[in-house]
Amino acid sequence: MIQQLDKIFLGSVISEHRKYLTDVLKHLKAQGHKRVTIPAVGQFGMVKCAIEAGFKPSEIYSSDISLFSSILGYLYSDTPIENLPISDDMRAEINRKYDNDCDKAAHLLLLIKTQQLDENKLYTAVIFDDLMENWDNYLKVLSAKLAKIKIVYAGLNYEILDMWQTIKEECGIVVLNPPVYSGGYEKMFNKAEELTGFVSGIEQFVHKDFFEQMIEQAKSVNTPIFITSYQVEKMLPPENLLCVVEKSKNKFETLAINNIHWLSEYKQRKVVILKKDVAIKPSKLPVMNEDDIILPDSKITFIRTIKEVGLYYRDLFAHRLGNTKAETYLLMLIDGKVFRTIGLHASDLRRLVTEDVFEVFGFGVYLKQYPHVNRLMMMAITCKEFRTFLFTSGILGNRNRIFTLSGLKTTCLSKYRKNRLNSGILDIVSREKLPNDTYKIVYRHDFYDRTYQDCVNIYLTEHSNKPYGEQSGKD
Repeated sequence: MIQQLDKIFLGSVISEHRKYLTDVLKHLKAQGHKRVTIPAVGQFGMVKCAIEAGFKPSEIYSSDISLFSSILGYLYSDTPIENLPISDDMRAEINRKYDNDCDKAAHLLLLIKTQQLDENKLYTAVIFDDLMENWDNYLKVLSAKLAKIKIVYAGLNYEILDMWQTIKEECGIVVLNPPVYSGGYEKMFNKAEELTGFVSGIEQFVHKDFFEQMIEQAKSVNTPIFITSYQVEKMLPPENLLCVVEKSKNKFETLAINNIHWLSEYKQRKVVILKKDVAIKPSKLPVMNEDDIILPDSKITFIRTIKEVGLYYRDLFAHRLGNTKAETYLLMLIDGKVFRTIGLHASDLRRLVTEDVFEVFGFGVYLKQYPHVNRLMMMAITCKEFRTFLFTSGILGNRNRIFTLSGLKTTCLSKYRKNRLNSGILDIVSREKLPNDTYKIVYRHDFYDRTYQDCVNIYLTEHSNKPYGEQSGKD
């Protein structure tokens, strides 16, 4: 599971389903339905849909089995936080330290976050230390936020309850969003639940074992039951599928209903949202042509661009290779004309996994007088002026910049054991021979102490004095 430092609970109902559900609940509210039951409530996103649809919090019955959801559920339902099934020691601690439920809830939520941070990794260890050293400040801010949010949910019904107990007629409208990943709650909350002594006493739902059984049970119950998950489309008739969203090739997240007759008078059509391809487009800048020349005083500049533009030029310059997506897209200009499109990744740098920025791709125009001109690009993106550009442009982010940026790393595919175009610029870190007899070569180097102008001069000197191997577009 990928750690997200600004979140405690991972996983939520997608926005398309929330929007559709809000609309359809308005219809059912107008038809006279007076109760909504939402088990596996998670972050209470579906509860907000029901409130926006016109249901009062007192008409909504929510439940879950995790410490995180139960803290919020007890707070929203005005159930004393100390009534949570936690250890006597933890109960005594929060009662001794705090005299209101928002503070007690904030304390427990911060405890969960501390247990999610890996102290063996430098970046998360720094955040852990900051959280502990400034505990009172963080608690004050979080408690104030909880007090504001509680106003929206005040009066909500909540209990720690097995989801299976909610699939019945007397529960009114039921909205099922069962956990998908087996053991997901354990990964997020096990350490915190051990620390606090929290025990729900209820076995977790295992999607691969029980989801089909849940669908069958929902089909047999005489009340509107909405189900949102993946694989729903394989288990219910097409007419029961209300909002189908393609998340990736051949993978869909679907909002469905157990029996379509509940929506016989519902006016909104069913919704199918297919994943859109990136609509690539050019910039308004001129592009170098094959007859352009590079002069000793030619000026190199880099500009950040959007994905659509970066991929347009990648497709233009290397159309046979398809679109390899990156995190950040740059255009390298020579004398104001587009010379190269470059894709970078810096997420590992920010997470302190590496001290290098990673070049995903770099492609550009062919210049007749300079058959090995890709060397100029590699010189430019490995010089200290480029390093300065990465910092000053905000590409690497403006928050928590505790990383050290030392160099650039990239991967090349080559017919040979080394790509001579990189000789003297990058060092080989590793090399792997692939089944198709090409080599996958990982290169890196610290940033050189030189400017873009130095790179132009070095390249032009090389070009006039020293031939290099095969021309390569670089990927």
